[in-house]
Amino acid sequence: MFALSGSALKTGHYWKLLTATFLHGSMSHVHGNMSALSNFGHTLEPSVGTARFLLIYACSGLVASMLSVHFLPLDKIGLGASGAVYGVVRLVPSLRTRTRPTGARSPLRFV
Repeated sequence: MFALSGSALKTGHYWKLLTATFLHGSMSHVHGNMSALSNFGHTLEPSVGTARFLLIYACSGLVASMLSVHFLPLDKIGLGASGAVYGVVRLVPSLRTRTRPTGARSPLRFV
């Protein structure tokens, strides 16, 4: 009902681009996404604030859903928050680098 597919979008069910990011195929799928979100989200949210964090998460999920529909056959169903979580995970390393006064980049480290 809320899962994403190309055929659903062709019939005008555009809300499924977002609702599919709240569905999961199994408990291991939920666990993997929540573990990654917990680990990386605790680093990103204090740095960017709650509103920006939610915007990053939602936009990452929407872009991932659009890419999923573009590359999968029309009859395949997609669901899960993996794309949104991936957007959060990819932003964290950019926060871990700091610029030294000389302009040289310091090695990656946890914030």
